[in-house]
Amino acid sequence: MIIRSRKQLHNYQTVHHLQLSQHCFVVAFSAKTTTRYGALQVVRYKSDPRPYPSLTIGVPREVCDGEKRVAVSPQSVKQLISEGVGAVVVESHAGEGAGWSDAEYVAAGANIVPSHDQALKQDIIFKVRPPTLEEVSHLHPSGSHLISYIQLAQNPQLLDALSQRKATVIGLDCLQRTISRAQAFDTLTSMASVAGYRAVVEAVHEYKGFMSGQITAAGKVPPAKVLIIGGGVAGLAAAVTAKGLGAIVRLFDTRSSVADQAASVGAEFLQVEGVKEEGETKSGYSKEMSKEFIEAEMRLFHQQCREVNLIITTAMIPGKPAPKLLTKEMVDDMKPGSVIVDLAAESGGNSEYTVKGERYVTDKGVVVLGYTDLPSRLAAQASTLFSSNVVKLFLSMGPFTGHKQHFYIDDKDEAVRSTLVLEDGELKWPPPPPALPLAPAAAAGAVPSSNGAPPSSPHIAADKVVADNHTTLTHMTAAAATPAEMQSQRPATAMSSASSGHQTDKAEVSRRSKALGSNLGLGAGAAGLLALGAASPSAAFSSMLTKFGLASICGYQAVWGVTPALHSPLMSVTNAVSGLTAIGGMVLAGGGLVPETPSQWLAATAMTASAINIGGGFTITQRMLDMFRRPADPPAYSHFYAIPAAVMILTVTAGSLMTSGSSNGGLDSDTTMGPATMLISSDGLIQAAYLAASVACLSAIGCLSNQKTASTGNTLGLLGVSTGIAAAWASLHAPIPVYAQVVTCLGVGGLLGRQLASKINITDLPQMVAAFHSLVGFAAAATAISSVIAGHEVLGGGATGHEVDMVHQVTAYLGDVIGAITLTGSVVAF
Repeated sequence: MIIRSRKQLHNYQTVHHLQLSQHCFVVAFSAKTTTRYGALQVVRYKSDPRPYPSLTIGVPREVCDGEKRVAVSPQSVKQLISEGVGAVVVESHAGEGAGWSDAEYVAAGANIVPSHDQALKQDIIFKVRPPTLEEVSHLHPSGSHLISYIQLAQNPQLLDALSQRKATVIGLDCLQRTISRAQAFDTLTSMASVAGYRAVVEAVHEYKGFMSGQITAAGKVPPAKVLIIGGGVAGLAAAVTAKGLGAIVRLFDTRSSVADQAASVGAEFLQVEGVKEEGETKSGYSKEMSKEFIEAEMRLFHQQCREVNLIITTAMIPGKPAPKLLTKEMVDDMKPGSVIVDLAAESGGNSEYTVKGERYVTDKGVVVLGYTDLPSRLAAQASTLFSSNVVKLFLSMGPFTGHKQHFYIDDKDEAVRSTLVLEDGELKWPPPPPALPLAPAAAAGAVPSSNGAPPSSPHIAADKVVADNHTTLTHMTAAAATPAEMQSQRPATAMSSASSGHQTDKAEVSRRSKALGSNLGLGAGAAGLLALGAASPSAAFSSMLTKFGLASICGYQAVWGVTPALHSPLMSVTNAVSGLTAIGGMVLAGGGLVPETPSQWLAATAMTASAINIGGGFTITQRMLDMFRRPADPPAYSHFYAIPAAVMILTVTAGSLMTSGSSNGGLDSDTTMGPATMLISSDGLIQAAYLAASVACLSAIGCLSNQKTASTGNTLGLLGVSTGIAAAWASLHAPIPVYAQVVTCLGVGGLLGRQLASKINITDLPQMVAAFHSLVGFAAAATAISSVIAGHEVLGGGATGHEVDMVHQVTAYLGDVIGAITLTGSVVAF
């Protein structure tokens, strides 16, 4: 667009509802005084957040030969409609390969269109396979949004065609999988797990024998032996499936960190002899190995080929052809009837006999499967998983950065930015590295030059515009202007100065508004805090409030230092620490060996649920951290932490028994105290134990900032929780049967949690963190309810006591609400 005058600029702003100070700035190209030519350039944001009701999503049928998957399932259509998306347009028979009829899509709220072209001409297109060049030509000419696999390295022509079409492309295969929240969007992992499972199914179908061992009247049949090469998602899924069928499973991977994962699924981890070399890159993928390692590896494979019945290969190197791991000589030495399933067939295959997309039988009778459509052979399951991942990604694009109920591609969202290939036809991949803090400007108003030259003046150069990732340049050419329009124009530098000054004023106003808003918020917070203190029913409540506030600040600061790769163990260990909700149940415990009143039953239930979370949480954390350990890593000697743990627990317990104490529930003041007890303060001892427990729990989070100290962090967390529970135990002063009740609840819960966490598959650990965290929410809610009921039980029973004060009731209700939110949210996440 060409803007020749201020009047046209004003009209442009009016029509497009833009405010110059907020959405665009104007730069004049050089306006020569000897001519009547000049032009203005508008720099604007590429896209504004779009509300869901204004969007239509297209789901075309996949046209690739043999592809039966569909990008969106009927269940996901229902989810999109419930979120407020304007319309979901599905091509007729798109879900037929996955077993979903058009009627099911209509029942879910979709609109069925008869032609492929109609499904492609929507605002946002969901696809599985990369679009063909023919499909690209049917995309909306004004620029569609495509969410699909792209395969950049193999499809340069496709990228050019999409760029010419001004399309915005989200490449699902470009997702940065190391981002914690990106796991919910990771279609590659979902499809790899399906492929690994299906590979075993295909192998068993071809194999002419039992997978598990059999003892019959006719004789003994040994179990099948399965070798899996590559311990990624697909390899582990294949190992779990083969093991479940009763086979003997062996797994090989060049990454030593896979050994623990193999053991967790019941597979034997194979290693080469005589060569020590690590095959893992910093990003967690495999790399090419040395010549010596490969030679030793090939000897190992040859030996295994003579022994095993089935081989499943998954070895691939990003951006390169798949390595040839099984030579013809090795395959020829396999037993007749053996089966090889090559999951790397798409990249050339790991076997020299592999034929891409086909079943091949060697002269020796070995079946080699080079199928490239294994996920499609489980079309319904694969489509369901794929659809779930894609819809979660779509629904996060905007809401995650604050644009609720809007679709918006925001550079601030790392997960989405890593998938952004094209934006309005402009190449945006690979994503930039994380931004570093900018150094202060050398002079006020100085603008650094992009080529390293000294900073320029505050004026924007007439022939150059700097645009960030949020802006695009609408290029324009000089055009004739009338004398009246020329009269109304100003020199380029004057226009630039005015724009720069306007931007400076805007920045100053913005800083002032932010400072005012921040301080108003701080003032309101301070007033609320003082009001809470004024309403405090006792000094003990104020003390607890102080500790809670300081602990929250310390924990918040400690979390920021944790390495992103350790975020999953971090969530697990903080979840385990939150099992200290057990203390609330301990304080409210009563009755005898068995609880008697409703509040006591709730307290016992809360203790048991919290103990399950503690035992399971620390076990899961350790299993996660063991995945990062290498055989050559030095031992951590974590068992020596039992020494300080024993010192803390025994000292607190012994001190409590020796003192009459001034704490609630202690002996009466007239009880005779010996010389030793006179020198010991029960309250002081317990408070010191609480302090030690707090320091240990905070140190646990801090230790997770580094891989070398992460295992120590898990141990410190367990030490802190144990000390905290011991201190609460010492402060109870309850009858012996109640102590027995507490021990039973904590012991049974802890053992049950540890048992559950030890048995689950390594691939299910993140989900189990959410499951265990739901128990924390339940325990918090149960404790809050028990606390209120206990107060009313005292009053209703005629015993003397203070009425449950308003602050107690409010905090209990808040605890109940927050606990319920945690419970339901964690269950949904699981």
